[in-house]
This record gives sequence, structure tokens and C-alpha cells, in this order.
Amino acid sequence: HEWVVSGLALDAEGRQVVSASWDGTLRRWELPAPESSGKASCTAVLNHERGDAQTCLAVDWSTHCAVSGSTKALRMWAFEGWEEDTQPQMLGGHEDGIACVAIEPQDAR
Repeated sequence: HEWVVSGLALDAEGRQVVSASWDGTLRRWELPAPESSGKASCTAVLNHERGDAQTCLAVDWSTHCAVSGSTKALRMWAFEGWEEDTQPQMLGGHEDGIACVAIEPQDAR
């Protein structure tokens, strides 16, 4: 990321992370096995509007859905098979910034 990381979500196996940043991007990371001396590698970057800070993040790993908040909108990202040009579903209408989001995992219902 080129700016502050504002949210992280780690999968249950501890092998993938999704991060959100004030630089307007979400990134997916693959983590090395615990016994490995390897480093995390960024495997995908989603960028909606450069400069539109992503202020928070929640992930449902069972459906590969991420929700991020920004200055005045929620974004729902489908991150299975992420492509650089993947665009989020926008949920606007907020009058101010979004500080926190949550998802009830599909497999918890």
C-alpha cells in the first residue's frame, strides 16, 4: 500500500489476508506456511477511485465477499478470481465517512 492500512482480515487457515488502505485499494495476500521462512506476497490489487480512502473492511471468506467503507459509500467486492478491473457494487447515500463495517458469515446462518 502507498498509504495507511485501515483494515485487515485473516482467513481461518491463516494463509490469506485482505487489506484495505487509505490509498483507495484492497489487496489480497498469500501468506507462507508457518514453518516457512518465506514472505507474504500480494496476489491481487483492487482499486476503485484513486484517492478515495478505504476506511474499514470486513470479509466473508465463505462467499469471497469483502465490504469496505470509504468517505461516503460502502463497496461490496466479490474477490474470488479478482481481476485488476473488478468493480465493486456501490452502496451510496451516506452523508459522512464510514468508520466500521461487519458481515455475518454465510456459513454462520
